Amino acid sequence: MWQDFLRQQAKNHSLSPEETETLLKRFPEKERYIKTEAQFTEILNEGISDVKHKIGVDTVTKRMQEIYKKFQADCPQLQQSSRGKLGILRQWLIEQFIIIDRPQTLNRCILGLKGNYQEAQRQLTEITTTLQNRLKDKTLSITKVEEGSIILIVESSQTGYEQLKTLINTKIGKFQVEYVIDEWQDICRRMLLKQKYLTINEIIGQVDGNRDRNLIDEDLFVDLALVKPKQSEKPKHPQDIDPEKGSDFFTRQEVEETEKCAYEEFRDKIVRERTEKNIAIIGEPGAGKTTLLQKLAFWLLQKTDDLVVWVSLAKLGNQPLHKYLKENWINQALVDETEQIKADWRKKFEAGAVWLLLDGFDEMSQSEQQSLDLQGWVSKAQIIMTCRLNLWQAHPSQLQGFQTYLTQPFQDEKMQEFIRRWFRGLVAEGEDVQLAESLWSELQESGKERIKDLCRNPLRLTLLCATWKVEDALPETMADLYGGFVESMYEWKGEEFLLTDEEKAQLTNEQKDKLIDQIKDDLNATLGELAKVSLDGEVSRFRLTHRLVCQYLGKPKAKSSLLSRALKLGWLNEVGVAAESRREKVYTFYHATFQEYFAALAVEDWDYFLPKDHVDCPVAGKRYRIFEKQWKQVILLWLGREDVGDEEKEAFIRALIKFEDGLTELEHHNGRGFYEYQSYFLAAAAINEFKTCSLVDEIVRPVVQWGLSEFDIQKPKWMTFRAAVEEGARKAIHETIRRLTITELSAIIDNCPDEDTRMQAMLILKKIDPKNAKVCPWNTIRISNGDKDTSRQASESPDKINTVNSQEIADLLEVIETSPSGYTRLDAVLLLEKIGQGNPQAISGLVKIMANTKSKDIRWMAAETLEKIGQRNPEAIANLQNIIANTESEDIRWRVAASLGRIDPGNCKAIAGLVNVITTTEDEKNRMWAAQSLGEINPGNPEAIAVLVKLIETTEDEDTRWRLALSLPKILTTPQQYAGVVTALKHNLSDGVDQNNFKRFHPSYNVLWNCAENLPYPEFYQAWHNPPTSPHSGEPSFASPLTCESLQHLPLYCLNADLLADETREREIALTLSELIWEITCPEEDPPEPATPAELRRHLKTLKRHNLLPHRAILFGSETVSTPTQPTPEAIAFCQKLTGVIAIAFLTEEPLEAPLKGFPPNQPNLISAIETWLGEI
Repeated sequence: MWQDFLRQQAKNHSLSPEETETLLKRFPEKERYIKTEAQFTEILNEGISDVKHKIGVDTVTKRMQEIYKKFQADCPQLQQSSRGKLGILRQWLIEQFIIIDRPQTLNRCILGLKGNYQEAQRQLTEITTTLQNRLKDKTLSITKVEEGSIILIVESSQTGYEQLKTLINTKIGKFQVEYVIDEWQDICRRMLLKQKYLTINEIIGQVDGNRDRNLIDEDLFVDLALVKPKQSEKPKHPQDIDPEKGSDFFTRQEVEETEKCAYEEFRDKIVRERTEKNIAIIGEPGAGKTTLLQKLAFWLLQKTDDLVVWVSLAKLGNQPLHKYLKENWINQALVDETEQIKADWRKKFEAGAVWLLLDGFDEMSQSEQQSLDLQGWVSKAQIIMTCRLNLWQAHPSQLQGFQTYLTQPFQDEKMQEFIRRWFRGLVAEGEDVQLAESLWSELQESGKERIKDLCRNPLRLTLLCATWKVEDALPETMADLYGGFVESMYEWKGEEFLLTDEEKAQLTNEQKDKLIDQIKDDLNATLGELAKVSLDGEVSRFRLTHRLVCQYLGKPKAKSSLLSRALKLGWLNEVGVAAESRREKVYTFYHATFQEYFAALAVEDWDYFLPKDHVDCPVAGKRYRIFEKQWKQVILLWLGREDVGDEEKEAFIRALIKFEDGLTELEHHNGRGFYEYQSYFLAAAAINEFKTCSLVDEIVRPVVQWGLSEFDIQKPKWMTFRAAVEEGARKAIHETIRRLTITELSAIIDNCPDEDTRMQAMLILKKIDPKNAKVCPWNTIRISNGDKDTSRQASESPDKINTVNSQEIADLLEVIETSPSGYTRLDAVLLLEKIGQGNPQAISGLVKIMANTKSKDIRWMAAETLEKIGQRNPEAIANLQNIIANTESEDIRWRVAASLGRIDPGNCKAIAGLVNVITTTEDEKNRMWAAQSLGEINPGNPEAIAVLVKLIETTEDEDTRWRLALSLPKILTTPQQYAGVVTALKHNLSDGVDQNNFKRFHPSYNVLWNCAENLPYPEFYQAWHNPPTSPHSGEPSFASPLTCESLQHLPLYCLNADLLADETREREIALTLSELIWEITCPEEDPPEPATPAELRRHLKTLKRHNLLPHRAILFGSETVSTPTQPTPEAIAFCQKLTGVIAIAFLTEEPLEAPLKGFPPNQPNLISAIETWLGEI
C-alpha cells in the first residue's frame, strides 16, 4: 500500500524513472527511511559489480535535489528550509498517506488553540485525554500539532464537527480553543499554506536570512486602513504634487470621511456581514494588498463555516476560472478525486458557502482578464479580488460590479507600530527596543521627510527594517538609501519581470544573469533620461504622458520593450488620463523620489545644474536648475553618488557659495542678493550629502548667524535681519550637517549677551537635539497662563453628540447673534460646527445673521461657521447669491461673496461680487479684504493682484501693509505675475526707501524674496533690469496668458475654433461640434451625427437630462490666442441657434450680436471678463 502510494505521488509530481526508483528505495516503509546519502548509495549499488555502473553520492544528491524541487509546490516548507529537507518530505508523505488510508467513517477536524506551541507539544497526552473525557470518545486522537498558533489535527470515528464546535471559547487544560474547522475547510487551509510565503517574504529571507517570519503573523501584522474611493470613469489626475508626499499619487481619491475604515472595521462590517458581494482591494505596488487578502483568508476559515479558495490569477492564463477550479484546484487539493467530491464541491458554491480570493488581477493580460468569466456557479461565491491602483484608474470598467476599497499608506502611528513589531522577538530582549527606537528616531530627523514618506508603503518599510542595524544610521546619503531600494526591487521580481518567457526557457543561468544586468543598466539609464525631461516640464512634472514615455522606453507591445518591463516592476504606473486629452494615458513613477533618483543617475556634470561659465548675470540659453524647486532633491542625490569624484563635488559647492546674481542694488543692505542667499542655503543642504567637503565650517556658521538675527560670535553684535532671510536660514539649519549646527548653536547659547537670541538658539537646538543639556533650562521655564473663561471649557472637551434637535440649533443661533460675550459666542460657534454639518436650519439661520446683523464681528463669525458646515449646500449657495444681488452694503457684499466662493469654489457670482467691491469702494480696508478674498477663491486674479500691489505702495497703515505683504504671495500663480510684482515693487528696495521709509521697504523685501523663490533666475533678472510692461498703460501687467488650464476652474467647455475655419456647410459644422463636445463629456461613446442645429440641440438636451453636460457655456478659442481664428458667418449663425440650450462665446476681435458673446483676445483682465459673463448667465 505504501509503495503504491509513493508510485502515485511520483506520477503526480512528474518524477523521472530514476527519481521514482530513488523515492521508493529512500522511503521503503512508512515507519522507516534511509537517513544518510552514503548509506543510501550503498543500498542502490548492491549487486552491481562493475564500477562503471555504480552510482556515486553526487548523483544521489542531485536526484534528491530534483525530487525536492518537484515537491515544493505542494510542500512549501521545502522552499523555506536549506537543511532537514529529507525529514520534511517524509513527514509530508506520511500526512498525505494517512488522509487516503483512514477508514471512511473517520471524522477529521482542526482545533486552533491559543498558547505556546512547544508547551502544547509537551502536554499532548494530557490534552488528548482531556478531549476524550469531555467528549466521551475514546476513538479520538490527535495526529499532529502544527506550529504557529497551536493547530491540533483531531480524528475520531464518533465525534463530528458540530460537537467539536461546542468547545470554542472553552479551555482544554490551560489552552483556550479559538476556532474549529471541518475537513473541507482544512483542505482549504492546506492550500492556503502553500500561498503563505509571499514574494515579500522571499525578500525578507534574502535580506535578513530569516525565512520563518511572515507578515500576516499576529506578532507582525499591522492593520492597514482602507477607504472607499469615488472616481469618475476617466479621472483627470492632479497636475502636480509635492514630492515629499509622493505617496499621495496613490491616495488622491475623492473619499467620504464616513467611508474610511480600519482593517478590523472592514473585516467585521463588510466581510463578516456580507454587505457587499464582490469586493476589490486596490493599491499601489507593495501597498499590502496580498498580505491583507491572506490575513482575511485565515480569519474567514477560523470565524465562519465557509470554504476559502485562493487563486493566484497570474497562473490561470486564458483558462476560465470555473475550469481551473474544477480541474486544477481540486486535483492539487485532493489526492483521491471522485465524482462525489466534485459534486460536493459544486454544492458548496451553489449554497453561497465559498469565498473566492483572487489575487493579482493586474498580473493578467487583457485577453486573460476577458477569459476569467465570473459567471455560472462561480458567481454564487463571495469574491474578493486584489488589483493595482493603476489598472483600476485606467480601466475602471474592468472591475465593474466590484465595490472597490483602496489601501492607505501607513500613518506615523502605524509606521511606529510596525517597526516595533518587526524587531520584537527578532533579537535579544532590550535590543529590539533599541533597534526600533533608533530607526524611528532617524526617520523623524529633519531632512528625512522624503525617506519617511517613501517608507509609508509597507513593502518599502519592510525592506528598510530588514536591513536596519543598531550601529547603523540611515545611509549617509539619500543616494545610497534609494540605490539599495532599487536593487531590492530588482531582486524582488527581477527575473520574472525582466526576462521574457522565451529568454527564461532558452538561456543558461549565467546568460540570464548577464542579460538581467544589461537590462537593468538600460532601464536605469532610460528612466533617468525620462525623469530629467519630465522634471523640466512646465506643467506636469510627475505625470508622464503615454507619448513621452514611449519616446524614451518604446511601445509596451514592442519586442524587448523597456516600458513593459518598467510597468511590470512597478517603476512606472498608469494613473489616469491626460487633462489635455482624455484618450491619452498618464503614468507616474513608483514614487516621486525614485523619479528624482533616476534623474540624478543620468546627470553627468554639475554644469547641468549651474552653468560653469556664469559670472554675474544669466548665461544665454542655460537653465539655472539650482533655483528650481523640483531639482533640489536631484542635486542632493547627485552629490551622494559614489561614482562622482570629490573634486567635482567640491567645485560645485564652491560655485554655490560664491554665486553672484547681479542684483547689485541689494548689496548695500545685506551684502547678498536674493539668489545669492538661495544658492548659499542650497550649499548648506548639499554638504549633508558630501560631509567631507572642506568648506563645511565656512558654510554652516553664516547660516546659523543669519537664522538668529545675524549674531556673530566673533563680533558680539546683532541687527534686526530681514524676516524672509531669517526664515530661509532657519530652514537651511535643519537641512545642513547636524553635528556642526549643534556646535554653533551651543556656542551662541554660551556667549550671546542677548536673552532673546539665546532663547531662539535654544528653540532651534531643542528641535535638532532634544536631549542636549543646553536646552534643559528651556524645558523647565514656567509659562504664566491665567484662568480661561469657564464658558470655553465645554468647547475644549466637547462630549460626543448623537442627536440634534431644532431647539438646540435655534438656541445656538440666538447666542451667536445676541450674546454680548465674545467667549460665549465663540463657544456657541464651536458647538454648532460640531452638530450642524449640512443642517438646513443651521445654514439658513447663519445666512440670515450675515444679511441682517450690524456687527462686523458677528457677521465674520457666522460666515466662518457657514463655510465649515455648508460646503456645496444648494440652499446656502442660493441664499448667498441672493444677498449679493440685493444688498446695498459693500461690507456685506464682499463678506458674503467671500463665503460663497469658499462654499462653492469657482462660483462666478462670488467672483463678480468681489470684483464689484474692489472697483467701486472708497473704503481702503474693504478694498483690501475684498482683494485678499478674491485672491483666495480665485488665485491669479489680475484685479486682486493689482489692488494689493497698489495698496502696498499707497497705504499709510502699517498693519494693513504687512497683511498685504503676507497675502500677495499666496495668490500669485504664474511666472508673468511674479515678474510683474518684481517690476512694480523693486523701487521700494532702493537705498532711499530703506533710509526714509523702512516700513515700505521691509514688506516689499519679503514679497520680492517670495517672488525670487518662485521665479527662475533669468526671468527675475529680466524683470528687475528690463521689466516688461503693458502695451496699454506702460505699467506692469499681472494678466496671465489665456490657456485651457487657466480656465479649468470655470464652468465652461473650451473648444478649438480652428477646426471650424472656413467651414460653411451646416452638416459639417454640426458633426464637428458634436465630436468636440462628446470627446469631453462622453469620451467612451461614439458621438451622434446631427445634420442641423435642431438635431444637435436635441442631443445636448439629452446630455443635460442625464447630468452629462454640467457646464452651461462654451468658449471657442484658438491655439494661437493672440490671433484667433475668426468664425465664419455660417458657424456664427449655427451657434446662435444653440444658445437656448448652452451659452456660447468666441475669442474674436469682431463684435457679435447677442445672445452670442465676443471677447477680444488681448483685452485687459480677459479672464475676469469671462468670469463676469458666466456670472451673468
